[in-house]
Amino acid sequence: DEIHVYHRHGWPGYSIYTIFKIEYKGAAIYLRNVESMVTLTGTSFKLRNPPHMVQLAFGERRDAIYETEAILDHLLFHPNTA
Repeated sequence: DEIHVYHRHGWPGYSIYTIFKIEYKGAAIYLRNVESMVTLTGTSFKLRNPPHMVQLAFGERRDAIYETEAILDHLLFHPNTA
């Protein structure tokens, strides 16, 4: 298995513009590590769109269950949210 790494022209090393290509079950999957911000229209409120661990291309029910349990545990038991 190979991982292909694509860099933006003029940007040395890894950056938010770096794209990774992997092959999974015969299909190409492209990944990028970015922080996504959501802005509520008509307000100054912004929040970070949280990362997710479910593979969009090959998601499984099990992955959704694990991710749901993880966020619930965080919301219920983390010191700054409990």
